[in-house]
Amino acid sequence: LLLVCLFCIFVLLYDTFWQLVATEPVGSRAEEAVKADDAKGLQTCLLSEGGKAGLSDLEKQKLLDVASENGYTGCVEVLLAAGCRPEVCIREDGWGPLHLAAFHGHTELSLVPGMSGH
Repeated sequence: LLLVCLFCIFVLLYDTFWQLVATEPVGSRAEEAVKADDAKGLQTCLLSEGGKAGLSDLEKQKLLDVASENGYTGCVEVLLAAGCRPEVCIREDGWGPLHLAAFHGHTELSLVPGMSGH
């Protein structure tokens, strides 16, 4: 009986350990979702943990830059709905998301509601 109890405890601890190790941070999941142009996956990441995704405003702005640069309209819409501000420039060169989109030929992003910063 003692061996069975010890085995059960071992299994529980082992499983818990691997769940902790295998859990990817929300930030990297959100980044992967943006890089894959997966708007639904990004939305899931942003809504995880009761709406507190654990992403800072700066991290979300970086994701908006990546999505804008690549013309990922769905991800841009999700990030704008999550409170990203397209008029904020976080890059040293002073370019914001709309500049990046236009430079890379994604002028359709200027038509996304809220993308012009108004």
